[in-house]
Amino acid sequence: MKQEYNFMGILRTLYLWRRPIMYVTGGAFALSLVLSFLLPVYYQGKTVFYAASQDLFKPEKVFGGSNSDMYYFGGGEDIDRILTIGYSSELINFLVDSFNLYQHYDIAPDKPRSKYNVEKHFLGLYDILQTKRDALELTYEDKNPEMAAIIANAARDRINTIASGLIKDSQQKIVTSYQIAIRDKENAINELLDSLTYYREKHKIYSPKEQTEYLSGRLTELESKLIGTKAKISSLVNIRGRTRALNDSLSILRANQDALEQELLVLNSDTSKSSFNLRNFNQAKGKIEILEESYDRANSQLSADRERLKFFKAALTLDISAVKTIEEASVPVIKHRPKKSIVVLASTAAAFLFSIIGVLLIVAYREVDWREITKPEEDV
Repeated sequence: MKQEYNFMGILRTLYLWRRPIMYVTGGAFALSLVLSFLLPVYYQGKTVFYAASQDLFKPEKVFGGSNSDMYYFGGGEDIDRILTIGYSSELINFLVDSFNLYQHYDIAPDKPRSKYNVEKHFLGLYDILQTKRDALELTYEDKNPEMAAIIANAARDRINTIASGLIKDSQQKIVTSYQIAIRDKENAINELLDSLTYYREKHKIYSPKEQTEYLSGRLTELESKLIGTKAKISSLVNIRGRTRALNDSLSILRANQDALEQELLVLNSDTSKSSFNLRNFNQAKGKIEILEESYDRANSQLSADRERLKFFKAALTLDISAVKTIEEASVPVIKHRPKKSIVVLASTAAAFLFSIIGVLLIVAYREVDWREITKPEEDV
């Protein structure tokens, strides 16, 4: 009989096979109903939290040393860091060891694939995801409702410990680097101070600016006095019939002239070893000024580094959480899975569809002469 491959033909075929289809569908319904009651029941523990901003760990933010605003809740990078930690081996190993999950999952710990199996089983029950409001939702499923809540909270707390530890470790490294830098700068400052003391004692230059002003003023003063003294001497020399008193005054003026000329000679001499020799003074003054400038600058940098070190040490002692808990995981009272009604309906629907497909295939190919198709070509 020639088959009718149209909609009415398909409906007529299904009507003729209605009983087998009903039997298969009903059997699937009954079997899935029984099996749904045999499936293990899982409860879900759920905790919700936000990632804290790294600003809370920065001393310049915490102690008011920054002009920018401080954010309390973390952004994309902070969330990514928490998600990475949430699936890290360190977290999983901690939970496996802390709650003896080998025994809890009935997995022998001494087998070659034991570690892989327990991690795979755990990850099948554990999840952490970002919500549409940028919160983090951590869930864990277990047959024991109390265990589901305990492990969910323990996972969140361990994430906080690991994240805080990473930041504290970075802060400790910064503190150590500052301590090393401060120690090196202190040694450098001591060397500068030794050099500065040596050149000050050698050249008797303790205040280059003030001593420069003094020597310049003294040189001008001496030259002015010498000119005046010479003028007085010249005027006395030209007086006829000088008295004894005038001769005595002339002698005093000439002695003053010699003293002034000698002092000027000392100040202007290229070979004098006097502390106030201008040539020696000018040669040593520049080196001492450079040493003083370097010493002051190094001291300023050292003071700034010491202040920063205080801030970092203070930040290191702060007890700040890397996550902000919004919702603790409480002991669930309603099972999370399996959804028995969904299991039964899905199984029944699948059986119904496959039975229809099976009927159509049977009807379509039952008149095919399979022996003719499989006959060897030489027999054709």
